[in-house]
This record gives sequence, structure tokens and C-alpha cells, in this order.
Amino acid sequence: MFIVGVGRYRHLLGGASPTPGAPPLGQLTSPPISARALARWFTSPKFANAHAPLGSLEMLLSDSTGQIFDGVQVDDATSDKIQTAFDAWKQRCHADPGNIAFFYFCGHGLQKDVVALLPEDFAASENNLWKHSIDFDKTYVGMVRCRAGTQFFVVDACRELSQTAIKDEEFGGTALISPRLGDSHLRTAPKLFATALGRQAFGDSNGVSRLTGALIECLDGLGATDDGPEWVINTTQLGIAVQSLVRHQNEVLKIPENNRQIVDPAGGDLANGPQRLLVFPAGSSPTVIVKFGCNPSSIAEKVTFFAVPENGPKLPAPNPGPWITTVSAGLYVFGCSFNLAAGPSDVPAPRVFVRPPIYHTQINVPPPHPV
Repeated sequence: MFIVGVGRYRHLLGGASPTPGAPPLGQLTSPPISARALARWFTSPKFANAHAPLGSLEMLLSDSTGQIFDGVQVDDATSDKIQTAFDAWKQRCHADPGNIAFFYFCGHGLQKDVVALLPEDFAASENNLWKHSIDFDKTYVGMVRCRAGTQFFVVDACRELSQTAIKDEEFGGTALISPRLGDSHLRTAPKLFATALGRQAFGDSNGVSRLTGALIECLDGLGATDDGPEWVINTTQLGIAVQSLVRHQNEVLKIPENNRQIVDPAGGDLANGPQRLLVFPAGSSPTVIVKFGCNPSSIAEKVTFFAVPENGPKLPAPNPGPWITTVSAGLYVFGCSFNLAAGPSDVPAPRVFVRPPIYHTQINVPPPHPV
């Protein structure tokens, strides 16, 4: 695991030594919190069933509140320390084609012709603003030199273009590992961006970012897919599940359009096909978010939705009206109940198998309808 969370920026607005002419970006609180949350998940028993167990964790933080993670002092996320940690991490990943290389960066990012990731010491020199920035695109391509056959890259950062950077010819910085002709290995290496090209990424102040929160929920099970008799988290479905979950959260929380997170699972090399990241214990099932509605929608407030699992009792909603709940993946009959003059009425829908992350069920209710 390679995890970087940058919230403290020395040379940006609010920093110890702001540099004239730097992009108008300020200090952040969410990235160090997000990086710690993700690292805690990977170092917890929840990752015990990983297809490749956790071998090591390289973590760097730039946090105005302190540099501690689980009682250990963590290095600042400056460009030189990021490079040193990256070199050590890449070397370990390179040792075996069966290794999984997981790269995560949370902090400021900008995009022009390439994605630039900004360490703590970005813009140290007014004469060479981009000297300490990271060229993510070249880094991604350069990682083809690593023998790890499964790689996963998460960029939890904005992809806007700062107006102050439009004229900068040296935009983008330096790769952490440069591409080299003839030095490459087959890999499956999806990329997951917190946002689409030209848009912001969001992290609530003093909280886990929206992308990282959704990523952790999907690793917990909302990103699972069935592979034969087993439930697994794999490289193909994880990013798509995160995108679906964030879209769902945008709608449920009624986030204004200009503040909505638009997650981008932006493809990547797939030479080795789908690869497992985690396998659930035999007999266990992941959770699914189920959203209930009915047709006609005008009666939704007057019906009580229910779920009937294959081997279990009827589970009614606590109140009449639209319902969102979580269930274990499996076979269900969904439906709704309501009262008519002639007495109670149940309308079940055909039995369905529900899979993560989200299942939308629309119950068709024939007349007569409740009034």
C-alpha cells in the first residue's frame, strides 16, 4: 500500500510561506483524515481475506494537527520523502508478479494536458512552480516497469485547470517512475479518479472525503460481485461500484448540481483481466442498498414497502412512503402493502436476486389504489 494525504501546503494560501503567482489554492483538512481512514481499513481484520495479504504500508501525511498514525510518527508528504517512500514501495511490489500494488493520493490536484498531484512543498520557487509536483500520467505509465501484475490507482483530487497555470509550459512536474522503452510487464491497472476532467473533488471539512468514504464502503461489501460460489471484490467492479454509490449519495442527500461529486473510473491497462482484491468468507454475503418506489408514484406515500428474503420473515418498512434500506445479497420478493375499503392488500413483485451496490425496485400497483 502506498498512501499519501496532503492537507498542509507551505507555499499556498494560508501556508507558512505563500509563493506569489502560485495557483489560488488553500489548506485542506480532509486528505489526512481520509488517508488515515483508508489505511485503518487495510490494516484491520476486514482485509484478512485479501487475495494477496497486506505486505507493507508506506504512508505520508501533511497534517496541521499532527503526523501520528496509530501511535507512529509519519513522514511529511514532501516531494523528496514521497519519492523515497515510493521507491521503497515499488521495489517491494516488483518482487513478485502476484503482488498487488495499491496507490492512493488525496490532496490538491490540477489537470491541463496531464494530471498534476501537489505535495506539501509544491510551489516552493516562484521561478519554477511545478518543480515539486508529481506527473501522475507519466507515473502511471512508468509503473508498467513494476512486475506486480495487479495495480490499482486512486486519485482523490480535483482535476480543474487553474487560470494561473494556463501559460505555464512546465505544468505537470516529474514522474515518480519514468517510462522506459523495452522495460514493461503485463498488468491489470485500473484508475479511479474522484472527479471528472475539469471538475472539483469534495471533502467535507474535518471529515473523510466523499470518494474515500464510498471506496471504504465498497471495500466493506458494496463493491462485491459474485464469482462462481464466492463473493469477491475485484478490479473491474470496484471503481464502477464507487461511482454508483457516490451518484446515489448525491441524489439521496439532494446535493446541489454544482457541488455533486462525479466519480470517474477512468479505465486503464487490463492485460491480465479482472483480478481479485478480496474474497469474502464462505457462507457470508455482502450488503446491497435497496431503493423502493412504485408505479404510479402518486400513491408512494400511502403504501408500506416490504422485503421477503428467500428463507426469512417479511421485513416491512417502518413507515409508509419511499424506502431505502440495506439487505444481504440474495433472492427476495419485494412488494408493498396498503389498506382498501375491502381490507388490507399486498402487492408482491416477481422474485429477484439482488447484488451490490444498489438495487432499484419499482412495484407496479394495479387498481384499485389507496386514497
